[in-house]
Amino acid sequence: AFFQWLFCEPLVVIDRRVTVPSTPNWNVLLEGCRNAVLFCHGGCPDGLAAARLTSCALANFGIENIEVMELSHTDRARKGGFAVTPQSAVFYLDISPFVED
Repeated sequence: AFFQWLFCEPLVVIDRRVTVPSTPNWNVLLEGCRNAVLFCHGGCPDGLAAARLTSCALANFGIENIEVMELSHTDRARKGGFAVTPQSAVFYLDISPFVED
């Protein structure tokens, strides 16, 4: 499952279907995740701070292998695609993904 923050609600994308859990339970949402990839707005204090806070929060859930990928507005997620696996939690912080991502 891939995750992203949108209006403080986690979106879960499975087989190209997007669902929003009625009551987010991060223990359940992150179950089976072995690593996390955090895409953030590179060089931006807001994006980098969000990545730091998110990595600290994920560490509390036992996810310690965390990659932070700084993106510009024209970069695509494939820039950090090598780190994304089926067991990855993926977050976009302070930057929006392209539809193709």
